[in-house]
Amino acid sequence: MCAVIGYCGLGGAVAAEALSRLFHQSKIRGLHAFGLAYDADGAILCRKFNNLQMAQAELRGVALRFEDKQLKLIAHCRYSTSGDWREAANNQPIAIDDVALAFNGVIHMGTRQEWGRKYNFNPVTDNDGEVFVRKVLDQADWQGWVRDGEFSFAGVMLYDGALIALRNKHRPLYRAGDYIASTADIFKRAGMGGAEPVTPGEALMLG
Repeated sequence: MCAVIGYCGLGGAVAAEALSRLFHQSKIRGLHAFGLAYDADGAILCRKFNNLQMAQAELRGVALRFEDKQLKLIAHCRYSTSGDWREAANNQPIAIDDVALAFNGVIHMGTRQEWGRKYNFNPVTDNDGEVFVRKVLDQADWQGWVRDGEFSFAGVMLYDGALIALRNKHRPLYRAGDYIASTADIFKRAGMGGAEPVTPGEALMLG
């Protein structure tokens, strides 16, 4: 079980406060490792942490630095369910070339070598979310692949200048305005109402 967060809107104090609350409430779904990635003038910057307070401070700082500018940001919290959380390569977001992904789910239960062989590429991370990232980089039908897959997937991605939210029927994902989070309860605890489920199998593009 993991938590994902997405935001596409103006940076500044209001966004920093809302993202801080959302991130804090998301920790119920992951307390071992944390990360965030954001679009900085077309370049994706990614940071990973093994400390909640450091991750929260970086998240808030990024939002404040984007005051009066559009911020596209994704974040992730995880529990130590597979892969050593002390190794950054096992944690999210997964950032390769011009794609960054934070996702909750399981694409393949096998080892890195096993899912690399199955999907015919040489992995550079220890996270099976890389399978999806490779679909995007190869310009395959990644939306249809997630929609029709028997695996579980709910994620937020930075790609091609946009923030994209996507899930299939096997994992939850919610939107409230400019914000994305894993569950409606997370939004409720963060004091942010009006959350609606992202439609399964349909990519929601923001920005």
